Amino acid sequence: MDKNKAVFEWLKSCPVFDKLFFNFGTAKENTAAFIPIPTDSTVKRDILGNETKHFDFAVSSFGTVDDTSLDGIENAEDMNVLQQLSEWIKEQNRSRNFPDFGSSCFIENVTVNQNIPASLRMQNISKYLQQFRILYEETN
Repeated sequence: MDKNKAVFEWLKSCPVFDKLFFNFGTAKENTAAFIPIPTDSTVKRDILGNETKHFDFAVSSFGTVDDTSLDGIENAEDMNVLQQLSEWIKEQNRSRNFPDFGSSCFIENVTVNQNIPASLRMQNISKYLQQFRILYEETN
C-alpha cells in the first residue's frame, strides 16, 4: 500500500482547499501542497512482530500577503486555512475516517504536531506550514 498516495487522496476530500498538490505545485492563493516526510518510523515492536509506527507529513498553504491594509486581516484569514484543516482532521478522528493504509494496518489517530503553523513570506505570496502525524499499527 502506498501510504503517500493514500494520505494525499484522503486530504483531497477535505473541503478547505481549492487545489491540493502532491509535494510541488504553483504557489498561488488558495492552493496547498501535501508534503510527505520520509519517515515511516517504528515506535515499538511487540513479541508477535506487530509494529506501532509514525507516518509524518506536512501541509503547506499559500495566500496573498496583505501588507497594504491597516490590520493585515487577510493574512490571518490565509493562516486560518490550516486551522480549518486541523479541525477537519480532528473530526476525522472522531468519525474514525482515516487514509486507507491497507488491511494489515490499523490507524489509531492523526495528530497536529504544532499549535501554530510556521509562516514564511515569498515576495507577495504567504506560505503557512502545519505538520501532522499518523499513529498506526502494522500487523505481520
